Amino acid sequence: MTKTVSAANSTRHNGAATGEGHSIHALARSALDRDQMWQQDAEPDIVERRSECVKQVPDYVGMLAASAEYEVNAWQAAWQEDWDTASRGAVQVLDLLTGEELRPYQAMWAYLGSACARLATDAPGATARAEQLLERARKAAFGTWLQEIEGRAVASPELDALDTEAVEAVAKVYLSSPKLRTAAKFNTFANEMLANLREQYSAKYEAGWSR
Repeated sequence: MTKTVSAANSTRHNGAATGEGHSIHALARSALDRDQMWQQDAEPDIVERRSECVKQVPDYVGMLAASAEYEVNAWQAAWQEDWDTASRGAVQVLDLLTGEELRPYQAMWAYLGSACARLATDAPGATARAEQLLERARKAAFGTWLQEIEGRAVASPELDALDTEAVEAVAKVYLSSPKLRTAAKFNTFANEMLANLREQYSAKYEAGWSR
């Protein structure tokens, strides 16, 4: 990226007095704001390089497409606090995700399924499912933080002061967000986002992942 590198060098030179961190921040801000430097230097270079690329669809894309509906259903069940259904939905997702390339994603869904099963305290078999899914998450999570999880799935978490503050901050954002305040609003928000992510037109697609 000749032009982009030139822009980056210019930014580094201009931000030398305040350090490398400032220049990286300036480049990131240029991309987010799509300012003059980004539009004149970076975007044309990206377009040129994109035209030279050959599209290759990974083998696992079909599995992700097949699991998408079940993933949405599991999240909707979790939003409704139907933890048993959400946990069983996670198992359905896992049954569709196979192959080494998807191991980190498998680990995430196994962990989510375990967490939901742990909350489904009155559902038959939920405790055993929570244990099984947590173990499945640890086995699939090679190279990720999930591999470091210790203890039983039903153990009560112990939060330090920083964790407690972080949880309270997330809860505050959740309670104050007009998009997340009720299940109906969340469903509207999620459906609009998913519709945009299915678009081929770039502006609508970007609106989906940036919501």
